[in-house]
Amino acid sequence: MENLDLNIENGQTNNLNVVKQKAQSNFIFKFENKIISQMSLSKPLDSQISINELTIPNGYHLVDKYQNFQIGTNYELELAKNSYQVSYQFIFENQIIDTQVINVLFEENYDLPQIPSSNSSDYDFGLESALPKAQNVTQNYDFKVQLNKKQTTTTISFITKTRQNIATQELHKAPSYQITLADLNLPKYYDLVNPEVQIQNGQTNFLEVEKQTAITVFAYIEGDELVETESLKSEIDKLITAEDLNIPTGYELINKETTYLPGQSYDLAIVRKSFTVTYRFVFEGQEIDMRTITAKYHQTYQLPALPLSNTKEYAYKAGQDYQPIPNIENNQIITVNLTKEQVTTKINYLSDGQIISIQNLTLAPNYQIQPSDLKLPDGYALVDQNPRINLGQINNLEITNQVATSEFIFKENNQEVGQDQVTLAAGQKVSANHLTLPEGYELVNQDQTYLIGQNYDNIQVQRKTYQINYKFVYQGNVIDTRTLTVKYHDLYKLPNLPLSLDPKFVYVVHNPENYQVVENIAENKSILVDLDLKEITKTPTKKSSFIALLASGITTSALAIGGALSWFFFKKRK
Repeated sequence: MENLDLNIENGQTNNLNVVKQKAQSNFIFKFENKIISQMSLSKPLDSQISINELTIPNGYHLVDKYQNFQIGTNYELELAKNSYQVSYQFIFENQIIDTQVINVLFEENYDLPQIPSSNSSDYDFGLESALPKAQNVTQNYDFKVQLNKKQTTTTISFITKTRQNIATQELHKAPSYQITLADLNLPKYYDLVNPEVQIQNGQTNFLEVEKQTAITVFAYIEGDELVETESLKSEIDKLITAEDLNIPTGYELINKETTYLPGQSYDLAIVRKSFTVTYRFVFEGQEIDMRTITAKYHQTYQLPALPLSNTKEYAYKAGQDYQPIPNIENNQIITVNLTKEQVTTKINYLSDGQIISIQNLTLAPNYQIQPSDLKLPDGYALVDQNPRINLGQINNLEITNQVATSEFIFKENNQEVGQDQVTLAAGQKVSANHLTLPEGYELVNQDQTYLIGQNYDNIQVQRKTYQINYKFVYQGNVIDTRTLTVKYHDLYKLPNLPLSLDPKFVYVVHNPENYQVVENIAENKSILVDLDLKEITKTPTKKSSFIALLASGITTSALAIGGALSWFFFKKRK
C-alpha cells in the first residue's frame, strides 16, 4: 500500500489505495566463464522481462536468444561474440576478378587472403600497394584491391657445340611459370642436345643444339592395320613428296598432295587401288547389257545382278564360271554368256475328283502365274478365282461347269482397241488380272472389279510406258547414261551424244546400228553405244555444218541420219 499510516474510521466505508510490490532481477553476462558486464532490473512482481530490456555488451549476443526471464530471479547469461565480414574485391583492368570474404569475430584478428591466380602463363597478379588489414574487428569492412601484371623476361640462346649462336628467343612469362621445351622455338632442323635441361626464369640460358638426322620413317596403314614400314634417307632441308615414297604394291595414298619434313615419323593412310570390272552380258549372240563395278586390289567383290529378261517366258542364267576374279590387279572386261532359265509347272483341272484336262506352263522361275495364263477346258471355270499355284510342282485346281460369259470392249480415248471374253463361274466377281488386255495396254482403273455374266462395253485403257536406257561406252568404260520414257509403239528422239571434256575432240558413234530409233517399242531396252574420239581439224563450212553438229553430240551421229529422220514426226499410232 502507498501509505502505511492508516486512519481507518470505524463503522464507515474506507477506500485504501494499493500497488503491486516490486522485485529485482540481477543479470551477469559471461563469455567463456569470464564476466563481461552486469545489470539489475526492477519491475512489479509477476512481470515478464523482454530480451529487449537487457543491455547486452557491445560486440556480443546471447547464446540462447529465446529463453524467458521472470522478475525476481537472478540470471547468469552466456554470451557469444558477434561475427563480422571483411571483404576483399580484387580488381584488374577495371574488372572484378575475385572476391574473398573472411568471417572475423568481435575484436579478433585474421590472416590476409591469398592474391588470386591469373590463370595465365604470361603473367601473375601483383599488388599496386600492400593489402589493407582491419585490427581488432568491431564492424564489417569492404576493401577494394587494385592488381597489376607481374612478368619476367627469360632469354634463350641456342648455340652449337663451338658456341656459335644459331638463334635467340625471348620469353615474357609469369614469374611462377616454369618454362618447358614446349615453349621453345627451336631453330629449324635442330634438336636440343640435352632435352632435360632446366631453364632458369628471368635469366639468360645457353642451350646447346645440334642438327637433326635425315632418316624419315613412314608407316603405311590401311584402316587400323599396318601394311608396311619404310625408312627413307633424304636431305635435311628438302621436303619429301609422294613421288619419293615406295608405297606398297597395289596401294595408293589417300592424301597425295602432302609434303613431309625429313627426320620425322609419319603414319600414312593408304587404300587399295580401285579397278573397274566391266561385264558384257551376251544372249544368243547379242550384247544385251553391260555393267561396270569397282573392285579393290586383291579383295573379293559382289557380282552385279544379271539383267532382267523383260518377259515371263524365261529368265537369264549365267554359267558356273560367273565368279568374282580372285586377286584382281588391273581393269578387266569380261563377257558373260547367258542362257534361258525356265521351270515347268503342271496343272491338273479337276471336276468332282476327275481330271478334265492338263496344262503344262514353262515360264521364268520368278514369274507369278496369273489367272489369264490358265487355259481351262471349254465350258468350265475355276471354283477359286485366285488360286495359289506353286511353280515347278503339280497343282490341282477345282473347276465347275456352272459358268457364265462376260464380254469386254477396251477403248483408248473412246476408240476401240481390243476385246476379250471371260468365262468363269456364274456370279463371280473378278479383278483386272483375269482380263487379257490388248498387247501394250494397261487398265486406267486397276482396282475395278467385274461381275461375271454382265457385259462391259467401255473399259478404258492406256498405252504402257517403257524405259530405254542408252549407255555410252568409251574404251570399255560407261561415261554417260541417258534414260528415255517411251509409250508402247511410239517414236522418240534419240538422246544427244556426250560432250568431250577436251574441246579439241568430239565423240562419234562406233557402232551406228545401236544408235537408231527403235521402232514398235514393247519392252524395256538397254542399249550400248560404243564411242570413238575424233579430233576437230577445221571450222565447219556451210555445207558440212549439219554433219559437224551431229558429230559434236548436239544431235545424232551422221551415221544414224537415215534411221532418225522420224524424230521430227509422229507416226500414226497402230
